[in-house]
This record gives sequence, structure tokens and C-alpha cells, in this order.
Amino acid sequence: MKESLLKLNEKLKIKDYTLIELSGEFDLNEVENFNSFFEKTKKNTNKIILDLSKLEYLDSSGTGCFVRLHNEIQAMNGDLIIYNPSDFIKDLFSISRLDSFLKIINTKEELDKNL
Repeated sequence: MKESLLKLNEKLKIKDYTLIELSGEFDLNEVENFNSFFEKTKKNTNKIILDLSKLEYLDSSGTGCFVRLHNEIQAMNGDLIIYNPSDFIKDLFSISRLDSFLKIINTKEELDKNL
């Protein structure tokens, strides 16, 4: 079995949010890993912060997973925050217009204000 290039780590709780750090590369090969992780996570919380500061690569299959997770969390009356994405990922969200509905927060100060 091929080693996963995407690492998902539940880091801590901030207020009633669960912060999850994504690191490595998120492409088509990692969709199952991502979906499996969040099936378990959604059973415990409907408020999630995805820390993307260590995510090096994201393709359209990864962005599709973010959209699906956003929709599922919204249906649970929850909240999904995309936190500290790299300039590459911010550009990708902008080009694909995902920044029009995903809550993207870039700094700790902004995060503190929005929680």
C-alpha cells in the first residue's frame, strides 16, 4: 500500500471548534483518506477549523472535498473555517471562486475575532 502524502492531525480544541492540521499534498489519491478521517470527526463536532498552513499542494479533487465537507457541515448547522492557506491555495480558491462561500481566515487575530 502506498504511503499517504496527506497528513491529518487533530491538534486541539479552540472554544467549541476542533482544529485539524493538514500537511503534505492533497490530490486525487488522498480523497479516501480525507473522507474517512472526516466521517469520524463529524460524529464528534460540527465546528471545524482546517489549518492549511502546512499543506503544500492541492488539486481540484481536494477542493471538491472541501466543498463537500462545507456543505455537510452547513447541513448540520455547523461552521467550517479554512485557516492560514498558502498564497498558492488562496489563489486556487480565488480562481475557482470558492472564496465566495468558504470562510477563509488568514491570521490568528482574525480567527480570534471570528470564534
